[in-house]
Amino acid sequence: MNASEKTYQQLKAKIISNELVGAVSESELCATFNVSRTPLREAIFRLITEGWIDYSKNKTKTIRPITLKELKNIFQIRVDIEIMLLNLSWKYHDTSIYQSIKKNIEKGIAQQDIDLLLASDNQLHQQLLDDCNNELVYKMLSFIYDRLRMLRSDKVKTDSILSHRQNILISVMQSSSAIRMRLEKQFPPMYQTHG
Repeated sequence: MNASEKTYQQLKAKIISNELVGAVSESELCATFNVSRTPLREAIFRLITEGWIDYSKNKTKTIRPITLKELKNIFQIRVDIEIMLLNLSWKYHDTSIYQSIKKNIEKGIAQQDIDLLLASDNQLHQQLLDDCNNELVYKMLSFIYDRLRMLRSDKVKTDSILSHRQNILISVMQSSSAIRMRLEKQFPPMYQTHG
């Protein structure tokens, strides 16, 4: 991995984990990542084009926070895209992997282990993305999942993770044709558009 790619990955991880917020200084970032300006600027340019950083007229670079409007937009389309993801994933999935994820989620709930729940949630979504074999769906949902990860904290409610994830896991393992109903029940108020 070259310096630009490594810097991009590290910078994006810090944005997603909310370690970087507001305006960012190139010189401070160079010191943080121990890189020269060229790989840093290449990483920043990539993050600007992907929508993670805003670049203003006065050349200020600011981490783009997730907004209520963006959140609403995500939840309005997420159900349909996840249904498509699941349909694509069924062709290639290994049920034993999803069974293992389900056990970890159940263990995380029993032990009230938020870290295990979040890691299992990330593993579930990554596995579905890997199994879908569709580059466009992979890119779209990776961006959405990363944006939503910005909202996470140590105070995430375990029941909200469990009910949504268990419905996804059950549907994947059973290849249920009723998947749309299960997922639409997770987001009924946000899924509907209002005039």
